Amino acid sequence: MPQSAPHENVSGTPILEMGGQAVIEGVLMRSRTGYAVGLRRSTGAIIVRQVPYQPLARKWAFLKLPIIRGAVALVEMMAIGTRSLRWSAEEFEKDLARQEANHAGTDPHGEGEAEEKPATNLPTSAKDAYKHAGFVGMILLSLAIVVLMVVIAPNVLTTLVGKLPVIGPWLDSLHPMGFAEENTPIVYNLIAGSFRAMILFLYVWVISWNSDIKRVFEYHGAEHKAVLALEEGREVTVARAQAHDTLHPRCGTTFIAVVVFVSIVFFALIAAFLSTRISGFPDFPYWEKKLITFGSHILALPLVAGTAFELMKFCARRPKNPICAAFLWPGYKFQRITTRPPDDTQVEVAIVAMLAALAIPTDMKDPAEYVVRGLEDDESSPAYKSKASLQEAAI
Repeated sequence: MPQSAPHENVSGTPILEMGGQAVIEGVLMRSRTGYAVGLRRSTGAIIVRQVPYQPLARKWAFLKLPIIRGAVALVEMMAIGTRSLRWSAEEFEKDLARQEANHAGTDPHGEGEAEEKPATNLPTSAKDAYKHAGFVGMILLSLAIVVLMVVIAPNVLTTLVGKLPVIGPWLDSLHPMGFAEENTPIVYNLIAGSFRAMILFLYVWVISWNSDIKRVFEYHGAEHKAVLALEEGREVTVARAQAHDTLHPRCGTTFIAVVVFVSIVFFALIAAFLSTRISGFPDFPYWEKKLITFGSHILALPLVAGTAFELMKFCARRPKNPICAAFLWPGYKFQRITTRPPDDTQVEVAIVAMLAALAIPTDMKDPAEYVVRGLEDDESSPAYKSKASLQEAAI
């Protein structure tokens, strides 16, 4: 199949804005006009869904402002990614059922291929993404996990450090009123930030041993390789993609690492603000101070995320700058866990999804679903066919 060069980018997406995420046995890629999900089936074929998407920023211009756009983009990608991940899980279960039916000789299609239906359960707008019944629950659960891992646990552990022999007295000597977040905000949040990073690192490291998660991390590496190949400005092939590392400066894993760094600064400023602006705050009971502090941290999370987004975006465009390289370095180390070297078939899925996302025209209204045999499948090429042609050429 002839490969999609940058000038064939129907979506008008700048190369440095292309990105996505891994799903179960596949990859999601997002462009300015929508997103596409490519999944590898047990038969070797790739099922693709192209979904036109209208982001909130297209309706309200103020959401494009720096800081705000980062927080909004994070929530939108969470909504799209979660729904796509669930769809990929459903398709994986269907594929397993097809295999079982085929082995048992009960599959009427004979080759494990069920009749395809048009995409209907992936969001085409922010309204669709957020109105899903499970989305509110997902946001609340995600927020609860984030608060526990990023806010509560690091603070509790830092408080315990302040009570250790030798270390505790030394920390108390840093301020006349003793070691506490409101008294020594910088030192306190440096320790808490270190715990925050260790908790996240250990969590990802532990789940990385799961075989299914390893597969997802391989597709994560495939996504990075495909995007890096596109950023070369040449035609994208599996060989060119495989020549790249699995690390990418705009990765969500790097974003998490940047969030940890930014949170140290913001949470230290919050502690200083509370101790100077609330009369008698240092003398409040411990848990009362912590509840106020935790609440302030939670309210500041969108600002932390938005600031981290801007910093990462700035440095990702200047990866060879020494300061930016140092800033991105922890994220790269973190990516060594969340990405694994993919095989050629996984890279092929990532490229197909990327080409499909880039091929979504601005006037596309409805999702399209089709199956291709791979990059060599000229007749069903997502880079060269319109939505109507794709539906007609579906296998």
